[in-house]
Amino acid sequence: MALRYITGRSGQGKTEYLVKEVIRRSIEIPEKQYYVIVPEQFSLEMQRKIVKMHPRHGFFNIDVLSFHRLSYRIFAECNYQPKEILEDLGVSMMLRKILSEEEGNFLYFKKSMKKPGFIDELKSMLMEFIGYGVSWKQVEEVTKQLDENKSLCNKCEELGRIYEHFEKAIEGRFMVTEQILDIAREFTEKAPMLKNAVFYFDGFAGFTPVQIAFLRELLKVADQINVTVTIPEFIPGQKGIVTATIDNLKAEGQVTIQGMEWTARAKNGNTIEKGKVVRVTAVEGVKLIVEEDM
Repeated sequence: MALRYITGRSGQGKTEYLVKEVIRRSIEIPEKQYYVIVPEQFSLEMQRKIVKMHPRHGFFNIDVLSFHRLSYRIFAECNYQPKEILEDLGVSMMLRKILSEEEGNFLYFKKSMKKPGFIDELKSMLMEFIGYGVSWKQVEEVTKQLDENKSLCNKCEELGRIYEHFEKAIEGRFMVTEQILDIAREFTEKAPMLKNAVFYFDGFAGFTPVQIAFLRELLKVADQINVTVTIPEFIPGQKGIVTATIDNLKAEGQVTIQGMEWTARAKNGNTIEKGKVVRVTAVEGVKLIVEEDM
């Protein structure tokens, strides 16, 4: 039930360190199961790397998986048969059907419906909503706050209704790839393969809210979760904006630098209010030490 970060700057050997460690630990404690989770496109490369570096050039208690493949392993262990996956082509056809049947109700998108690439853009937007755990009801709520921008309000309102139609069309029949991990999250405490296992996550630039929710559940049953984190090359004096008040005593505080949010603490221990400009003085793991820019 421990969470550990393996930090370092790009190219400093975090992945090699991870591979050496998982090999060593798998040999020392052969009865424990180890899982290395990487983005789908890196799974074969990671398998080859482990095989090449392993002294026996083979292993039985290390599995290299993606989130997608891990989900299906969990389903198999729990004897759960997931709904059929609606692939990209199927999603596109479903959206075309919705737009065709409801064309008169989508005045904002009416001119765009026939344009090349519109369906692909719409599909990408809806899949991003699902992947980030955003429901059509949340889109609807945001729309209500956009009264001053009529054009954006109309766009969001129709986008929310298309999303609602799509969700109702696949409900009970299909699911999309982006929903798989969210379903797998419900089975984490029931899957024996996860109990007291050690996990390593590598190659991720960040995690979506759905992936974070899954990791929270995984923490309840796994022995340890290790995550590699790439730390940018912060130069002393680099400036950022406080996005959550920094209070060392409460162990709270966030700073945004170059569009990325970081946990932050004040160098001198003073409270730094949200909205203030700060300078980076040091980096401790995944935490920035900052001082107010006077």
